[in-house]
Amino acid sequence: MSHACIDSYDSNIPACLSEYWVKEVLINRLNFNGIVMSDDIFMKALSDNGYPLDAAAIKAIEAGISVIMMSSKHYSSVLEVLLERAKQSSDFALLLLEAEKKVIRFKIDCGILLPQKDENSNVTLKPATAMEQYGDIPSRLRAFDAAFSAGQTLYLNSQTKR
Repeated sequence: MSHACIDSYDSNIPACLSEYWVKEVLINRLNFNGIVMSDDIFMKALSDNGYPLDAAAIKAIEAGISVIMMSSKHYSSVLEVLLERAKQSSDFALLLLEAEKKVIRFKIDCGILLPQKDENSNVTLKPATAMEQYGDIPSRLRAFDAAFSAGQTLYLNSQTKR
């Protein structure tokens, strides 16, 4: 999600901090159920418009952002702010938990984390090895080539219909 402010609605709140743009438009109207990433919240576009790093991080989570992007190395201070807010508000703690679940689900779906059962049938997650994650590279490249060719064909067909 971008830092853009859209005049038609929430004109003073950047889209990545707006519940309207994240939850109402992206998630509810467009039925997006993946992880939502913010633009870099350390950028001056936010701080110069009244959203310093800590406030932007809280507002992003409240808006429905799952992953907060940061170019700054102030991760620990932002983490402390988010955890302190979670201690103060069980609703905010639930938002953090939901964001965490979405990221873990994404990593499982992409094969980055692999669920495993132990001898007591407890499920744990382990990082995938390169071979587990990427599998048969030649067949993946063939699949990419086929998808690229299909996309090229669709594009060329759309151009001839104009």
